[in-house]
Amino acid sequence: SAGVWKVSYFFDKKDETSNYSSYSFDFGANGSLSTTNGSQTWSGTWLTGYDDSANKFLIDFTGTVPSALSELEEDWRIISIEDNSMHFEHTSGGNGDTDVLKFTKI
Repeated sequence: SAGVWKVSYFFDKKDETSNYSSYSFDFGANGSLSTTNGSQTWSGTWLTGYDDSANKFLIDFTGTVPSALSELEEDWRIISIEDNSMHFEHTSGGNGDTDVLKFTKI
């Protein structure tokens, strides 16, 4: 969904939302992704697909990125995509923990 977004909630064994307070995410209509923390910018791609009987949202960054961004590089299961909010979840194959990622449009 095109527009600029922020991470409004990120849970990976614990609430890590504060790690994303400085980042904004620009999801381009063409599948491009640009993320900035105000001083640096990282580029990547996003796409949607269908895999493992679920609709997925895939985030992939180019090159080396901060750990907070690399944690977003998953095939997220789409829970909901609305005009101003997106809700994704990812269950790891190893221990079965479920990560939760929510974006809100700025």
